[in-house]
Amino acid sequence: MGRIAFSRLSIISLIYLLVLGISASPTRTYPSERIRRDLVNPSNIPQGHNDTVICVYPISGQYGSLPRVLYYVSLVVGIVGRYQQWLVIGALASALSYAGSTAIHMLALTKSRAPVFDLDILGAWAILTTGCMAFAAMVHWSSALRQSGGKLVIVLWGGLIGIGCITGRSLLLDVHSDAEPACRSANGDLLTSTSELVSPLFKCTYKCFSAKTPMRQTNEITAIPTDQLLGTYANLGVVLIVPIIAAAQKSVAFNWSQHTPSTRTMLPARPGTVDTSFYSTTCAKRV
Repeated sequence: MGRIAFSRLSIISLIYLLVLGISASPTRTYPSERIRRDLVNPSNIPQGHNDTVICVYPISGQYGSLPRVLYYVSLVVGIVGRYQQWLVIGALASALSYAGSTAIHMLALTKSRAPVFDLDILGAWAILTTGCMAFAAMVHWSSALRQSGGKLVIVLWGGLIGIGCITGRSLLLDVHSDAEPACRSANGDLLTSTSELVSPLFKCTYKCFSAKTPMRQTNEITAIPTDQLLGTYANLGVVLIVPIIAAAQKSVAFNWSQHTPSTRTMLPARPGTVDTSFYSTTCAKRV
């Protein structure tokens, strides 16, 4: 059984790496003034780009601190509340709907890659990777979930979360973003939003301020230093790969059937009756 699980994990890992390699492959060659989005070390920024900015969309309120804390608490309750089915179902109803909508949002964010990077990709990535780890824990430890009639829903939810994780990982490895020279006023202040263009102190602007995407407004665009994007946010792109693979393997190998009599407590039969549960289970297995 261990060899079978190991083989499945190896196959899933190989497919996962192939998907990442294909999705992260460059589709065209960019000029030298464009820099990689997935650089981890800001010192790798090409010469002459030390005073550059990249336009981003800020993280939406749905990925703020309070919704994420509520989501994490719901997942913990769903895992820890092993035998309280009413508590598990209530907590999972909140967590599953939140993570499911996040996965759909991640798929929609494939249209919001260039020339403005959407930081919702990072917020959704954190939610989905946590969901992958929680899925592996729930199907392994939660007895209430195993005995619930909504097991199929959990499996479908796990598949949706896995697709969202793979999509988010490919977006984090997206090849290039436009870096523009920083626009500063005579006082040295950095131009960071379109609302500051009304000030007579700024005599320049950014090309990305005129960009349009389906789910965002132009006035939401914010310019941040290149060092901040590459040094702070990009590190999230190289973590939490193993939990995704482990959750995928667990969803494939998990046995949703009831426990066999050899692994559960057998209750004694009433006097004058014959306990046929063992024989019926054995015959069913033979058939």
